[in-house]
Amino acid sequence: MAELILAAAQAASTKGDIAANVARHLQFVERAAEQGVQLLVFPELSLTGYEREIAGECVMERDDERLAPLRHAARHYAMTIVAGGPLKAEPRPYLAAFVFPSDGRATTYAKRCLYTGEDDFFQSGLVPCLVDTHGERVANAICYDLSRPEFAAEAAALGATVYAAGVFNTPAGVEADLRRMSGYAREHKLIAIVSNHGRPTGGHPSGGRSAIWNECGELVVVADADGEALIIATRDAADIGAAWRGAAIPLNA
Repeated sequence: MAELILAAAQAASTKGDIAANVARHLQFVERAAEQGVQLLVFPELSLTGYEREIAGECVMERDDERLAPLRHAARHYAMTIVAGGPLKAEPRPYLAAFVFPSDGRATTYAKRCLYTGEDDFFQSGLVPCLVDTHGERVANAICYDLSRPEFAAEAAALGATVYAAGVFNTPAGVEADLRRMSGYAREHKLIAIVSNHGRPTGGHPSGGRSAIWNECGELVVVADADGEALIIATRDAADIGAAWRGAAIPLNA
């Protein structure tokens, strides 16, 4: 029986170095491909680090050539990849997720609920983003979007089966989002994924603990509070009621 295999990359980012961060993303992608992963989610602003002050210097476009290796990897491995970065826009960039489906297309999602101070560097997005992959419909969210329960309800109403968020949470903020995502999964029968940074970024510590929940809101797998890791959740694709299996794979720098 075919399997559904989803993953979060608890990755570390190098400040403002898009090339180095793309290369590190590809190391996660290759390790995920060895495990048959079909959807891989990276943290908020994973392509630049959570470095708000330099966002304007690091803007990227949807078809940015610097991101071509991720587009090619998505097609080569039949894997949908979600990475974070500033998306070029006026008057300020969007705090975005760059989504590379397995068919080689690319789309973006712009964070709709900006955290305190982010609106000095970014502008808010307006619309949801859903992508179909391997029989699932994935709705994207970014960090403080998770404070808005209506966004999760909207995703479910639009037919989402997976709610996937890249975040940057400090140790003080992790627990709140873990509770929220468990609740959204349970209430809306969604698979929920959170990918957090694995190392400090933007001058702040990361709380790690990237996690995946099943459609009942039960935790399948969670990463440690510190360090880079690939966390994977697997179940039989054709049996929604089948038991999930979780694994956490440390990745050395």
